[in-house]
Amino acid sequence: MTTFYLVRHGQKAGGFNPPLSELGIKQAQTVAEFLTSFPIQSIIVSPLHRTRQSTEYIRLQLGIQVVIDELLRERVSLGDVPNQSSEEFMTMWRKSYIERDWQPPIGDSSRKSGARLQKAIENYSHGNDEHILFVTHAGIITDFLLNTFGAAFLNTIRSDFTQKNDRCIHEASITIIHYDRDQRQSSLAQLATIEHLPKELIIPK
Repeated sequence: MTTFYLVRHGQKAGGFNPPLSELGIKQAQTVAEFLTSFPIQSIIVSPLHRTRQSTEYIRLQLGIQVVIDELLRERVSLGDVPNQSSEEFMTMWRKSYIERDWQPPIGDSSRKSGARLQKAIENYSHGNDEHILFVTHAGIITDFLLNTFGAAFLNTIRSDFTQKNDRCIHEASITIIHYDRDQRQSSLAQLATIEHLPKELIIPK
């Protein structure tokens, strides 16, 4: 059995491949300190700026080397399509949730995005009671959860899950997955919890 901690990066600033905002830095520092209570052995991170910056605070707390992996990249990000406005991006983003097999002009469909995270889980699980941290994005975490557990099950945990989708995956939240390599099966131990964040670091979604 391998335990995976899926952590979303802290709040981002605006623009293409943005860094963390001031609030996002505080969120990342808080989750980094909280993660010291878990027996994490490896840190894998998306290559985007906001995830790498979030991970640096975690690395300093845990003293663990970081591996950058394209498999954890977001489904698609603002700026990936040249000259695309933020309004056009959000229209594309929402369409990819409604039509999960729809292929946007660049990046992945929702279903393919979730399959990438599943592939990362399979790649890093060796069945030796490992504890592995993924620092990644709300979209791909949501895509993975929908692929793996289905909307009906997720709605039993959060009744508004299919209504809010990635908005359920708050910045600096922690989702915990147990993966049985022999059975090739995942179980959901914790869904996007933010109990470790003080109220002033939580932005209502």
